[in-house]
Amino acid sequence: MGAKKQTIFSFVLVFAILMFLISKVNISEITKNLNEINIFYYLLGLIVFYISFFPRGLRWNILLKNIGIKKRTKELSEIYFLSWFANLIVPAKLGDLYRSYLFKKNYNHSKSEIMGTVFIERFIDVIFLILFLTLSGFIIFKGHFNLSIYFTNSNNCFFHINKKTKTKISKIAPK
Repeated sequence: MGAKKQTIFSFVLVFAILMFLISKVNISEITKNLNEINIFYYLLGLIVFYISFFPRGLRWNILLKNIGIKKRTKELSEIYFLSWFANLIVPAKLGDLYRSYLFKKNYNHSKSEIMGTVFIERFIDVIFLILFLTLSGFIIFKGHFNLSIYFTNSNNCFFHINKKTKTKISKIAPK
């Protein structure tokens, strides 16, 4: 299929999917909900979200430097942004695969090296998520938070996941 036909097919497919989705939603309910939002908080959230791509690019750059790949943070932030856009379109966080594809296409590095850094980045995200959930638990429950039960359950989950994925992780993690 030629590039022009493929582009036209892509637009027709997206248009058909959008029309199908629009036919299944209640537009008046969406309009009602949109009228009830606080525009200040909405815009503030949008600004913080888009500004956050630079620190994410910086974090990815640090991980890449650990395996000997030196790139500019601005370029990595752009790739990160495009991968998040892909996550909006495709299911199952396939934007991360798209990120490794874009990096390989632009810089000709191994996809497995890049996916290793993406995996480590996601692992770091999970660690911080657990820490922030713990902190919010302390704040919300104000001292009625049983720390020993929390850490026992967290450790059990972590070691169970580690036991199941240990060999898989060692195959894809950067050396």
